[in-house]
Amino acid sequence: MEPGAAMNLNESMVERVAAALSVKDRGQDLWSDITEGHASHADDGNHKDDYRDLARAAIKELREPTDAMIVRAYKDDSFVPNLSPTGTWQAMIDEALR
Repeated sequence: MEPGAAMNLNESMVERVAAALSVKDRGQDLWSDITEGHASHADDGNHKDDYRDLARAAIKELREPTDAMIVRAYKDDSFVPNLSPTGTWQAMIDEALR
């Protein structure tokens, strides 16, 4: 799965991050196989919960922004108070990924 790829509306952020972690960890997209129960390897299905746990840990760390993320949110042109949280969120995450 490529970052930013269209996702199922019922898919949670935990699932999205878990899928990305599985791709990064294994070098190929095995998440679809894992979630559909058609694991490529006998133990892949057992790793689904591990990736979800890792995803929750990563997302939890994003809950408290760094000072640099906050500064970026206010400097970014996409910041529109109470109207456009998406642009602000993306600017803050971009700063975290620097």
